[in-house]
Amino acid sequence: MARLELKPDLAKQFLKALYDPYYAQAKDRSYLEVRGRKEMDPPGKMPFNRFYPGIDSFLKGMGKWERDRNYWIGVALRKSDKGGKKVDCLALPALYSDIDYGQDGHRKKNQWRTKEETLAAIEAFPLRPSILVHSGGGFQLYWLLKEPLGLENGNYTQVEAIMKGLNLALGGDVGTQDISRILRLPGTFNMKLAGNPRPVEIEWCEPERRYILADFLGYEAHSRTQASKEKRGRGGSTGPQRPEINALSIPAWAKTLILSGAKEGYPSRSERDHAVIGELVRVGCNLDTIEVIFQTYPIGDKYQEKGSQGRAYLQASIRKISGQGAAFESGSNKPIASAWPEMAAEAFYGLAGEFVRLVEPHTESDPVALLLQFHICFGNLIGKGAYAKVEADTHYCNLFGVAVGQTAKGRKGTSLGQVKAPLTTVEPDWKGRVKSGLSSGEGLIFQVRDPIMKREAKQEKGKTVYKEIIVDPGEDDKRILVVESEFANVLRQLAREGNILSPVIRDAWDTGDLGTLTKNSPTKATGAHVSIIGHITKDELKRYLTRTEAGNGFGNRILWFCVKRSKVLPEGGRIHEVDFAPFLKRLRGAILFAQCAGEVTRDSEARSLWAKVYPDLSEGKPGMVGALTSRAEAQVLRLSMIYALLDGENVVRVPHLLAALAVWDYCESSVSYIFGDTTGDPVADTILEALKAAPDGLTRTEIYNLFGRHEKSENIQRATGELLRRGVAGIETIETGGRPIEKLKYEAAQKAQKAH
Repeated sequence: MARLELKPDLAKQFLKALYDPYYAQAKDRSYLEVRGRKEMDPPGKMPFNRFYPGIDSFLKGMGKWERDRNYWIGVALRKSDKGGKKVDCLALPALYSDIDYGQDGHRKKNQWRTKEETLAAIEAFPLRPSILVHSGGGFQLYWLLKEPLGLENGNYTQVEAIMKGLNLALGGDVGTQDISRILRLPGTFNMKLAGNPRPVEIEWCEPERRYILADFLGYEAHSRTQASKEKRGRGGSTGPQRPEINALSIPAWAKTLILSGAKEGYPSRSERDHAVIGELVRVGCNLDTIEVIFQTYPIGDKYQEKGSQGRAYLQASIRKISGQGAAFESGSNKPIASAWPEMAAEAFYGLAGEFVRLVEPHTESDPVALLLQFHICFGNLIGKGAYAKVEADTHYCNLFGVAVGQTAKGRKGTSLGQVKAPLTTVEPDWKGRVKSGLSSGEGLIFQVRDPIMKREAKQEKGKTVYKEIIVDPGEDDKRILVVESEFANVLRQLAREGNILSPVIRDAWDTGDLGTLTKNSPTKATGAHVSIIGHITKDELKRYLTRTEAGNGFGNRILWFCVKRSKVLPEGGRIHEVDFAPFLKRLRGAILFAQCAGEVTRDSEARSLWAKVYPDLSEGKPGMVGALTSRAEAQVLRLSMIYALLDGENVVRVPHLLAALAVWDYCESSVSYIFGDTTGDPVADTILEALKAAPDGLTRTEIYNLFGRHEKSENIQRATGELLRRGVAGIETIETGGRPIEKLKYEAAQKAQKAH
């Protein structure tokens, strides 16, 4: 082997950036630790172990090192020259991550295949590393801190969780989270491959780029979210595992309360906890599993306050529920708590999540609006190049979604502009396929029409001959994204007599083969790829979405999602300063792949998870909520396909399915928030709203008076019977000394339900 020369100048650049700003103040009691080994040394042994009291002595000692040895440095400053374990760590000057690629010299399979692919992912990461080192077979990332993080009191749990989250987000080695971790030293060589020494070099060094710990707190949450997946992946683990909430067959309102910790819809946290515990018991969760949920999810605030009595607190609820026996079996039909929905972290997986993280700091738009509209736009842009088969049906990636704001100021529209920008940059021609003005079925068909033929008679050699001629060449590009910033107008058009917009939209979601039965309208479309994005307020939606459209399949083909203003930016954001180049490179690759991906399937693990969640997805629910969410399994299928295609894969894996389930759970919770216990029957809903406003209840006469005594008695009787059957109303009998008075009450029914 040719003589290798170490590069002290490169090491000096690295060391000064990492330690120089504050090393001097701690040099009397802190040390830099270096470890080294030759590849011929016994596995796991580090014969070379040195401690240096400063950068100068470090560089002086480096001049005496052997060249054919691997060298690593402990990132955290050490307390003494005696040891390099966690208890010996004094201060941490930077957070760090280690990302390997390919298989050369690596025993485990890595997420990234090439150096270029890995570098693109790093450059696209929202928090740019201050120092990036190429270790020969991967990259080491350092985020310099403005102040060193003191470790003398053993307070490293949080920072290790953050570094684990960083590695999970980047596809790196989660073992790097250890604060005593050693990483390869720039200026030395990676000797792992026999006969192929690879230099450890600095890709960039920007010591002025420094962070505070608060900048990374979101990755601590990401680390905890992934904990349950890691436990499932380890064989032989003991004790209860933290369950994935989206995989449990419990109602959306219960999932929302677990994931958000909110208590809206309940007088107290205790009653909220009791309702949720009841659902967990119903699906077979035991005390140990319920305790893990209350220990690790936001709902556990009341449990945590109980301290050592927390387990007894849970036990008391379980005993009370178990004693109710069969009466509890109707738990899945409880009134739904009106909490604002929470999007689980799993939804921000992959390229779509990366887009949200790039844009979100610079817009007032809801991250949910950015995420959902990115899915819809991507699904439309790729056309019919990817599909999934379910029995005789073929599903493509076209989605319909409507953003529902509390008011017209929900920043619903601004989010779409942010989404369209990168997609039209990658494929400018698609911009012409984004249209608005959805007023009639015929108009929609015309935008994606086939060539229109006309039969004409001609005289040839004295005979009349009929020939088909093209009078309209039709539309070659069958993609169309319809954007309706005032979706209330669309709902109003559906109510017009003779308007065929509703059935055409349903066919567009199902097959893309569109046409009319009108004799004089020859226009038709085959293989159209139609997607819809709409914006509406909550009040408008409740006013204009009729029971017919909710129940005939129009409403359940739409993903309804609540949005609100995320922040106030009086001067606007600084989106122009964001470097989108790495993201656009990956997006372009995903689009090219998806446009010819072919059939999308699930791998074995995803099929196993699908078998667990399918019963709950396909189970019908009552009222408007049930009508608008009854196509759950198909919506999740399409969402999971998009997540996989964004990863450049035509196989849905567990992360893709979990992300899709998280999005669906948000949409289902949004419908619950918007419509609550609404039945969709205008008579029943009028009575229900009146009961909510009348704590003492309403007599039969008062109910008839709600309609000016113009509603038929059989309609009122049917409506009150529906409210009683669903358990949202109850009858209270009041003794008067004469004939008793019966009142229909909402409040009493709610209390009775929550007691379950």
